Amino acid sequence: MSRQAEDERDFIVRQYRSLIETGISDQQARLRIDEVLGEGVAASLDAVGIAESPGTHRLDDAVAAAAEAAKGSAATARVAFAGAREQARVIALDWWRPVRPFLGYITVLLAIAVWLIIEFMTYVLPSYEAMNASLGVGQGTAGWVMEAGGARLFGPLVLIGLTTSFVGVALYVMRLRLSALRAFPFQHRLPWLFGRSGATYRLVLALEYAAALQAAGVDATRSLLEALKLINWPWAKPLERRGEPLGKKLETAAALGTFAAEIAWQHELQWTRLQVELDLKRDRLILAARILAYAFIGYLVAVLYLPVFSIALGIGKVV
Repeated sequence: MSRQAEDERDFIVRQYRSLIETGISDQQARLRIDEVLGEGVAASLDAVGIAESPGTHRLDDAVAAAAEAAKGSAATARVAFAGAREQARVIALDWWRPVRPFLGYITVLLAIAVWLIIEFMTYVLPSYEAMNASLGVGQGTAGWVMEAGGARLFGPLVLIGLTTSFVGVALYVMRLRLSALRAFPFQHRLPWLFGRSGATYRLVLALEYAAALQAAGVDATRSLLEALKLINWPWAKPLERRGEPLGKKLETAAALGTFAAEIAWQHELQWTRLQVELDLKRDRLILAARILAYAFIGYLVAVLYLPVFSIALGIGKVV
């Protein structure tokens, strides 16, 4: 998994997780962190949902409850899942990074376009209207643009802004859900909306929950069954990705006694596939938004040039 960016909180979470894995209690680990890193530093762990008290983070509570029901360590499951979210958050930040310059570029483009339109309507179009009147050819194209109150010029910019906002919000929500290892919005009701990446992400969620339960001491086979319950996997549907019989592979591995190794391999494999598929989805959405923006800008440029051709046509009639 890519780890190109992290903040101080990531380091604290890792140290806390390592201390818990040595067998000391939550309170002892927090006291040790505060002793070495400074008073109050351990309090930042609560912001990412690491605590033995219930209610700190809903998903952590669900994973901890599943581990406890399967005779595993709820505290260890909580810590393991928080560590998985830590990694997912870094991946989500890397995935989001190309979106920010795209949104900035479109914003600057819109700002320049608005400024040009205001200047054009204030100083240029009135002169074209006066010239049309002096030539006796009516209001011409300049009047046609002005009579709509600028809607024919500002309309495309509004559409560009709305489209860009929709794409930006959709990608940002996906980033937040990925960071928290939560299902994408409407993924259960509209699975086709996310296509290939959505199906892979559901597998990743199941494998992440299973990994946390395994870390808590739950049997590998039982951990996967509990993980599928946590993500509300439709039991009538086989565990597969684009026809690849993942469930059958895991059943075969269980019969061979290599289930734990196979599920660890699938965990890494599905994460790699998910990153590739999410990158493709993001790039396609950005490309579609760019094409739409350029189409509207082309329309805008054409409208801006129409008064010039209107004057030429008027002069030709007069001559």
